[in-house]
Amino acid sequence: FAAYPKQLGTFGNPGEPTAEEIDFDGNTIYIRDSNGEVWATGRNHKGQMAQPVDTSGNLEMQNIRALTKIVLPVGEGKVVQVSTDQWYVVLRTEAGNVWSVGINGMGQLGAGTGTVYESTVQKFILPPGVKAEAIYSCSLGDYSPNSATYISNHYNNTFVVGDNGAVYG
Repeated sequence: FAAYPKQLGTFGNPGEPTAEEIDFDGNTIYIRDSNGEVWATGRNHKGQMAQPVDTSGNLEMQNIRALTKIVLPVGEGKVVQVSTDQWYVVLRTEAGNVWSVGINGMGQLGAGTGTVYESTVQKFILPPGVKAEAIYSCSLGDYSPNSATYISNHYNNTFVVGDNGAVYG
């Protein structure tokens, strides 16, 4: 805890890339830099930082304080857009592909799987020949794991606007 602003990373320092986009999901902050790389720090309890998940139940062990790079497959090029909302992140590349990581119990990453969480990036399945032009993510519901009853389910959604004008989600 600091009583004054503190610089995260070295973005903007001489010879270093600048920060171009910041997204925050309530637990994790994502920073896209001028090199098209995405860095994260904060909570990783659903794999949303593309790091192995600590399942011990120790909340402190689920926090990653160092800026950690989210690595995409070779050949994807730069990340041009980031979108996040509670426990997962969606990345759009200059190649027109979409990659996601984090909570996925209901297939919200759009990769054709319903694994509880993914700690490796998953490719969003678009129709052949369609490239992503924009990405959006949103969360709906009130989730309280310490409550005797759930007010509603917690759903995350990923939406992609294709270069054909269609929306996929």
